Amino acid sequence: MDATSPRHIEKNTRNWVEQVVIGHHLCPFAANAWAQTVVHVSDAQDLDGLLTDFGQQLERLLSQSNDVLTTTLIVVPGWLNNFEDYLDALTVLEQCLEDLGLHEEFQLASFHPQYCFAEHAYDDPANGTNRSPWPTFHLLRSASVAEAIAHHPDPDGIPMRNAAHFRSLGADNVTRLLRKVHGD
Repeated sequence: MDATSPRHIEKNTRNWVEQVVIGHHLCPFAANAWAQTVVHVSDAQDLDGLLTDFGQQLERLLSQSNDVLTTTLIVVPGWLNNFEDYLDALTVLEQCLEDLGLHEEFQLASFHPQYCFAEHAYDDPANGTNRSPWPTFHLLRSASVAEAIAHHPDPDGIPMRNAAHFRSLGADNVTRLLRKVHGD
């Protein structure tokens, strides 16, 4: 299978979610929502293309009930390889939700191959919790998130637990894990 084909990109993204996000319990809610999640591989090469895909995926979520379609991963393999450019695009998408009056109905989570939390050094294994095979925007229904965290004993502690878990694995093991699921 061609490593740049949409099918391969979707497969690797699914492997990453199943083996890293769900497999390491990074998101305690992901396993329940996974069957109602779409992985959309975007062919966008610029902001206009990304906005078009983003709008289509918003419409798709709005047109279907939560029990049919809960969330969407928008994977952008051909563009946004630079993390700073990715963050700029994330800001535009968040503003788009605001401008459309959908900022309370939807929220975005962000994942990138070079993800680096502002408060962490680049080589901190904790960054691996948000390192995906390709630049990815996770479009979530706010109501689903609120419902899920209402039944969790410590939703605010999830990021700290994830960081501690990946640090306990060590940088070399995190790198190997991500290379394996990213297909490197």
